[in-house]
Amino acid sequence: SGAGVVKGWNPQMNIQALEKKVGSDTEDYFDGDFWESLDVCWNALDNVMARQYTDSKCLLFSKPLLESGTLGTKCNHEVILPFRTSSYNDGKESDDNENQIAMCTLRSFPYLALHCIEFAKQAFFSDYFEFGPDQYETFRKDSASFFEQLDAMEPGEQVKSLKAIQSFIALQQQEEGQNTITVQDCVRIAFGRMIQDFRTSILN
Repeated sequence: SGAGVVKGWNPQMNIQALEKKVGSDTEDYFDGDFWESLDVCWNALDNVMARQYTDSKCLLFSKPLLESGTLGTKCNHEVILPFRTSSYNDGKESDDNENQIAMCTLRSFPYLALHCIEFAKQAFFSDYFEFGPDQYETFRKDSASFFEQLDAMEPGEQVKSLKAIQSFIALQQQEEGQNTITVQDCVRIAFGRMIQDFRTSILN
């Protein structure tokens, strides 16, 4: 995790990694004692709703807030001091004007129908119907070119590419002697995908 990397830089740092949504539905953990224990709050959140909630808590408990924003290299930031500066909620920022969805929201805490649509688009259309077949066709037609492309990929993308090719090869080996893939084959493949995406990946 990110906490492990930072502790590798400086073992004296005290970091606790959590995978929790920040909001009213997690106040059993982020309770009054939690907010009282802070000296300063440093936001690195991915949506306006969570930032507004954190700002309201910092104001309630009189805690300084460093708001880092989500505009990446544009480096927008804001220092908010209770009863000395305007608060984050005094602004008019909203998620309505956002045209991109942060990946951490998409994969960990989706809360809009649009998030589910975008996740399905990426997981099923981009990976299963574009990336996987494209990788297999490149490998089948020109393996030397494929391995050159593979070397340029990030490790995670390399694994995904090789697994996609492996699945296509396994499918061909299983159906050897048949001219076409049957409806039963399609059902079996779809069921395997469903179990992997909506059971195994969650349990892991």
